[in-house]
This record gives sequence, structure tokens and C-alpha cells, in this order.
Amino acid sequence: MSNETGPEDRVDKLDRAIALHNEGMIAEAMALYSEVLSGDPENSNALHLLGLCNCLLYTSPSPRD
Repeated sequence: MSNETGPEDRVDKLDRAIALHNEGMIAEAMALYSEVLSGDPENSNALHLLGLCNCLLYTSPSPRD
């Protein structure tokens, strides 16, 4: 038996990650996006959403004048 996840498992993980993302649980969503990408490195949705999470976490607001 293989430890790899199939396409259905990746879809389920992506759906859970999106739900977490929408609830503001960014770090948890990022972990699931990364799991999806480990099995499907070219998954454009997971890549895009992981990038958005990185922007949310690592972009500081600019000071206003």
C-alpha cells in the first residue's frame, strides 16, 4: 500500500485549506496547500492560494503620510 495521496484526497485537502483560509486560519491553510503541492507540484490553485497566504502573513502595511 502506498502513502501517496490520490487526486480525490488532494481535492479534499484543497477544499479544507480553502475553508480554513476563508476563516482566517492562514497558517493551517498553508500547511494543507503545501501537502497538496507535495503530491501535485503543478496544482495552480494551491500555488496561487499559498502565494496569497504568504502575502497576507509577510507583507506589512505601509505607514501613511
